[in-house]
Amino acid sequence: MNRLALALPLLSIACGGETASTSSIVVDTLPGGIPRTMSSAPLEPGRWSLELVREIQPDADAPGELMRPQSLALADDGSVIVAESRPSQINFYAPDGSFVRTIGREGAGPGEFQAAFIAVRGDTLVVQDPSNARLTLIDWRKGSTLATQHSTCCYWAAVGTDQDGRAWLRMMAPLPDSTRPYGQGYIRQPLSGGAADTAFVYERAGLPKANYWVLRVGNQTRMSMPVPLSPQAHYLIEPRGYVLSGWSAEYSLRVSRNGRDTVAVYGRQWTPGSVTSAERDRLYEEAVARVASSGERWDAATIRNSFDKAAIPSARPAYEFLHSDEAGRR
Repeated sequence: MNRLALALPLLSIACGGETASTSSIVVDTLPGGIPRTMSSAPLEPGRWSLELVREIQPDADAPGELMRPQSLALADDGSVIVAESRPSQINFYAPDGSFVRTIGREGAGPGEFQAAFIAVRGDTLVVQDPSNARLTLIDWRKGSTLATQHSTCCYWAAVGTDQDGRAWLRMMAPLPDSTRPYGQGYIRQPLSGGAADTAFVYERAGLPKANYWVLRVGNQTRMSMPVPLSPQAHYLIEPRGYVLSGWSAEYSLRVSRNGRDTVAVYGRQWTPGSVTSAERDRLYEEAVARVASSGERWDAATIRNSFDKAAIPSARPAYEFLHSDEAGRR
């Protein structure tokens, strides 16, 4: 059985009365009055660091043992909520990491999930289940269900919530603006009930085509996935309501109010790290094994015939995911 320990890092800034140097920071204004802040300074040891706060993993076969974590949410009081994929259920852990309880189980009925992606807003746990096309709202402190609503299906991705009390759920839909190569559609569902609307988030025009592996069986396309470490367009709905996006071939992030405008750009100069042949081999084998174990009838040989290992780049992207907290730290 696969057991995974959950390590929670804390992003912190070192104290000591130092004033951050501005000699390597350039602030200019782009056309349209958009401020851009770029840094060429190296990352300084002791100024920003990741600090291991705790690890969560109950003993083997003990209640709350983590097997296949799929989505994670951190509550205001430090409680940790984890959506497991196999079996599909939601585990709750106290701020000290001790197991509290489990809710839900595998299935399509009330209180059941087939794939859970979660976010927390105050006392409300938002659970999006793309397999069942269902959004469930739970009082996570009491473990009671508040409401269930029809949502969108088929997109296995993180859930965002904004300051207006809406859940942002990724959806598969054609982009209204065909001149923009990269974009993402969202259904915005009010947590208090009421009608949902849609929003589209775009990255800028002129970007190269992203690299995907496509699984073909005969003449049919069955699935696709990004090639590991290849540059991709990334999107994040921030708790404060802004949209953060970027193209990971460069260390430059865009801040938007609605996914279409730009209110700020920031980033830094960087030198891409190299990827060893051994790591490329490992990433390839992990991708083949993950797709082969997905429950579909695709054997490893069929997957290998579709996935070209040489497509994995020899240089790392600037980043592989985005994160933002309630305080606006990105």
